[in-house]
Amino acid sequence: MINLQDPQIWILASFLLFIAITVIPVMRKAKKQLDDRSHRIARQLREVADLFEEKKAIYKLQEKEFNNTGTLIRKIRLETEQEIKALEQDNKIELKKIQARHNDRFLKQIKLVKDQYINDTKETVLTDVFRISQNYIDNYLTAEDINLYSENSINAMSFQEDKKDESRHR
Repeated sequence: MINLQDPQIWILASFLLFIAITVIPVMRKAKKQLDDRSHRIARQLREVADLFEEKKAIYKLQEKEFNNTGTLIRKIRLETEQEIKALEQDNKIELKKIQARHNDRFLKQIKLVKDQYINDTKETVLTDVFRISQNYIDNYLTAEDINLYSENSINAMSFQEDKKDESRHR
């Protein structure tokens, strides 16, 4: 039977009361901090997903512009061919010179449009991917994760270089 006059019982009861008073608030605070962090991470993931969708929409717009550029190129080519036919009737020798000049101009225009589109797209996509990646790295990855990622990236680049070398030797 428990003797309430025994001081050890009161020391044990005091100790358990002390533990309950100190541990419960600490546990509540830790739980609140974990909940806040999970909400913050979820919000940031939603933001990244929104950015991804936005970039996807921009890419589709740029793809549409590229298709419109293709229509413009076809129109330029049609106009060039019509000009060539008109000149063909006047002078066949002059026709060959003009045709070569128009083809060069056409190819240069195609190359310029293609290069500009590719450069614009690369710059936009790379800038966005870099910014999103940097944000992700800064906010979510530990130093160990970054080192592992760096090693994997170096291995992947080495693998791609090996593949390029193989294709050059063929």
